[in-house]
Amino acid sequence: HSALDLGLQDAHLSFLKNTYRHRSAVLSNALQEFLPPAATFIEPQGGFFIWLTLPAGMDTGKLRQISHPKNVNFQPGINFSSRQGLQNCMRLCFVYYDSQDLREGVRRLAGVLP
Repeated sequence: HSALDLGLQDAHLSFLKNTYRHRSAVLSNALQEFLPPAATFIEPQGGFFIWLTLPAGMDTGKLRQISHPKNVNFQPGINFSSRQGLQNCMRLCFVYYDSQDLREGVRRLAGVLP
């Protein structure tokens, strides 16, 4: 309540927006640098995630099992489908990780892609 009364939320929100904008850009750049052109995404204009689409026929649920031992994590697209679709898609979060971790994560992800 005190933070609202003192107007501190504006400075904090500005900090978060700048931080997340930077992390989003780092993740986008790493995806373009390390992944093959067949892996596509739309650069986000906000939010906390990038939705990555891999070629048809890829199963991100199985890919996640292979990725875990390499310390790579993501949410398979099927988790967001009511019809068991989106199996070739994944959701990548950029808000919890610093720039170096995001780049390393994408490098590791590229290493497990067939």
